[in-house]
Amino acid sequence: MKKHLLFVALATIFSINLFAQEPAKPTTAPVAPTMAEEHVMALYCNHYEGNTLNFAAQGWGTQWETLTIEGTKVLYASSMAWDAVKGAEDSNDLSGYEKLHFDLWVPEAAHVKFTIEALNGYKKPVDFNLNQGWNTIDADTAWWGPYDWKDLKCVIFEGYTKDGTQSFEGNPFAFANVYFWSTTTTVEVPDKPSVAKPETAPAVPTLPEENVMALYCNHYQTNNLNFNVLGWGGVLTWETLELGEEKTKVLYCQDMKWEILTNWDKSSYDFSGYEKFHFDIWAPFACNIKVKFEALSAGDGGSGWQNSINFKLNEGWNTVDCDPAWWITEEKPYDWKDVRYIAFEGYKQEDGETSAEGSPFAFANLYWWNTPAPQGIPEQAPAAPTMAEKNIQALFSTTYQERTFNFAPVSWGSQWVDYEYENGQHIWFSEHFNWDGFTNWDATSYDLNDYDMMHADIYVTVDSKMKITYEALGARMRLWAQATAVAVGRTAVLLN
Repeated sequence: MKKHLLFVALATIFSINLFAQEPAKPTTAPVAPTMAEEHVMALYCNHYEGNTLNFAAQGWGTQWETLTIEGTKVLYASSMAWDAVKGAEDSNDLSGYEKLHFDLWVPEAAHVKFTIEALNGYKKPVDFNLNQGWNTIDADTAWWGPYDWKDLKCVIFEGYTKDGTQSFEGNPFAFANVYFWSTTTTVEVPDKPSVAKPETAPAVPTLPEENVMALYCNHYQTNNLNFNVLGWGGVLTWETLELGEEKTKVLYCQDMKWEILTNWDKSSYDFSGYEKFHFDIWAPFACNIKVKFEALSAGDGGSGWQNSINFKLNEGWNTVDCDPAWWITEEKPYDWKDVRYIAFEGYKQEDGETSAEGSPFAFANLYWWNTPAPQGIPEQAPAAPTMAEKNIQALFSTTYQERTFNFAPVSWGSQWVDYEYENGQHIWFSEHFNWDGFTNWDATSYDLNDYDMMHADIYVTVDSKMKITYEALGARMRLWAQATAVAVGRTAVLLN
C-alpha cells in the first residue's frame, strides 16, 4: 500500500512539472492604426513617431517586457496588477482631441479600470469589460469629464477579473497603440529625424554558464537574474532588438540620459564571489559612459555604499571586462555583498561632463564571471617528497614551505593556473604549454652551490622532450630531460 501511494505521489509531482506552462503571450498584433498622423497625438504607439509624447510604463505596480509583433510595439506583463503610463512632462495639453484609442489584450475575459490623473489633482476612472484576446477601444474623452484635458499627468491601468471584484494580478496583460485623435484637430507633423541603431550584434559570450551570473543576457538562461531597465532616468522609450545569427537581445534607446537596471525580486544581490564584470555597449560616436553600482541603503539595513567609474567608448560596439576592484577605494571599501542596482550615464567625450542626452545608446550581455577551470588537469597530485627538509632548498613546493623561494611562472610564453588538490598539494598547470620561465623577483639571483641534485615532477600527455634552462647572471646552462607520457591529449607541465 505504501509503495502504491509513493508511486501516485511521484507521478502527480511529475505530471505537474511536465505540464507547467509559461504565461500566455499575444502572438498576433492588434489592427495597425490608419488615422492620418496630423489628427493624432500618441502616448504609446510606434506607428505615430512624429506626433508622440513618448509615454512609457513606469513599473510602479507591474514589470513589463517590450514585444514587437507584426511591426507593432506591445507592452506585455506576465502578471498584471496595476501601473501607469507617463511622459517626461508632468503636464500635457490634450484639450483638442475627441477620442482616446487603446488596444488591450487579455488571455481570458477580464475587466480594466482606466484612470486619468491631472496635474491639478483631478482624477477619474472609467471601467471597461474585456473579451479574450485583443480589445480595440475608442473612448469619448467626455467619459472622463468634467475635465478640460489641459494638464494630463498620467494614465493608470488596473486589471480585475471579469466580475470586477478581484485583482487581475497573476494573469498576463498587454497593451498597444494608446493615442488621442480627432478628425477636427490638425497638428503639424515634424520631419522624422534619422536615428542611428546598431545593425550588428556584439560577440556572443562563450564562457560556461556555471562560471557566469547574468544580469541581462539571453545567452545565459539558467544563471540569470533578469535585470531590466526601470525608465527612471528620463529614458522613456527602450526597445528590445534581436541582432545577429544567435539573436542577441539588445536594449536600445533613441535618447540617452541615464538609466538604472535591477530586479525587484530581491532587495539586494551578492556578487562577492566573481572576478570580473562584463558588458557590451554600443554608441553612435566616441563618448564617455559612467557606470555606477549602488548597494542597499543603510536605512534598509544595507551598507549604503555606492561608487562610479568612467569608461571611454569608441564608435560602435565596445566590449568591457572590468575588475570589481576598480570601484573600490580606501575611502569607499566594499565587499560586493548587497548590490541593489547598476546605473549608466552617457557623456560626450570632449570633456566627459556634457550629457550625451539626445543620442542613441544600446547595451547587451551584462554578466559577472569567473575564470573557467582549465581542462586536462591531472586527476592525482604527484607523490609528496619525503626527503628531510633540512637537506632541501625548494624553488616551488607545497611540502617544503619553510625552505622555498616560492618561484612562479613568469607567463612569458604560456598561461598558467595555480591549482590546489583536496590534499592541499599545489601545482602550476598550463593547458597549452609552449615555453616559460620560473623565478621570484624578490632577489636578483639565488645561491644553489651547496646542492647536488635538482628534482622536478613534470606531467605531459604525449611522449616528448623538454629543454630545461638555468639562467645565471650573465651565463646560461642547458640540459635535456626525457619525459614519459601518462595520457594522450594536451601538453601540460607541473613542477614540485
